Amino acid sequence: MNKTVNTVLFMIGATLLNLLLIIVIFVALLILCSLFLDSKSESQSLVMIAYGLSIILAIGGGFFIYNRIVRWANNKWHLENYLVTGFKKNRR
Repeated sequence: MNKTVNTVLFMIGATLLNLLLIIVIFVALLILCSLFLDSKSESQSLVMIAYGLSIILAIGGGFFIYNRIVRWANNKWHLENYLVTGFKKNRR
């Protein structure tokens, strides 16, 4: 396979991994919110703030973990040799 096909497959796999990380973190945070906040006894605004923070933390945490995984994979397998880079130097 050439670098373009490798790059497309990597991007598809990395996107799926990122979405999976975000979903797993979001579900874990929702479970924590449901354990610590009882929606009947707590104020409704506190529950909504907790759910909103769960969404933000899931997206941020997913991107953070994804970034660490991609850096680790790049260092371990030298992916720059197999993938097309997004930035090319201006050749004259």
